Amino acid sequence: MRASEASEASGFIHSVTSQTETVEVTEELNLKRRLRGMKCGTITGARLHQQEATQGGRRVHAAFVTLTYAQTGTWSPRHISSYLDALKKHLKRRGIRLRYVWTLELQKRGAPHYHVLVWLPLKSKIPKPDLCGWWPHGLSNIQRARNAVAYIAKYASKGGTYEFQIPRGARIHATGGLDSAGAIERRWWLSPRWVRSAFPTICDLFRPEGGGFINRQTGEFCASPWMVCRINGAICLIKME
Repeated sequence: MRASEASEASGFIHSVTSQTETVEVTEELNLKRRLRGMKCGTITGARLHQQEATQGGRRVHAAFVTLTYAQTGTWSPRHISSYLDALKKHLKRRGIRLRYVWTLELQKRGAPHYHVLVWLPLKSKIPKPDLCGWWPHGLSNIQRARNAVAYIAKYASKGGTYEFQIPRGARIHATGGLDSAGAIERRWWLSPRWVRSAFPTICDLFRPEGGGFINRQTGEFCASPWMVCRINGAICLIKME
């Protein structure tokens, strides 16, 4: 893999010397890397959910839920988890599996808000979160998404604004409720390009302790070609020849 490909995939600054290939980690480019991961993860998750939910001719629709905060500075990572837990229990009582994809976006005032896509049987509906007590932090809105994948892709591509920092410890996207095969495929697409080059066919990958990736199905190990180091106070990655 060329170093330019590595820098594009990882979101790092790239430089080359006569003997080594080095990329410098920067905060801005690391954010861009996270946003590219959000776009890939949400679009892939939505595509797989749409395929799985409609298998066997099942008829479904996607509900697009927006969750906003009334005040800035009140965000907690538990809020989105609490909402999804309440929604999961509500659907389970009705024999419906919770399938979802969500992204976090920053508003112009700096407050985060969530876009949540939920797949439901055709005639099913879900309560408005702020009215039923599942989202006591502000307002909510529910719309019907005619094209689920395109709908979430629009918001995943926006990625919020660089004027404000993403809250410390915040996840910016998640997918839940996929079948095992779908979850495996999504993880493969989210892996670095050098991993997908080593394992060009979709397979069940995981990160062992100490780095690298292992194909769970064959036991094959792929070591990372990059070594972390510090150069003149900057955190860098050096590609090992």
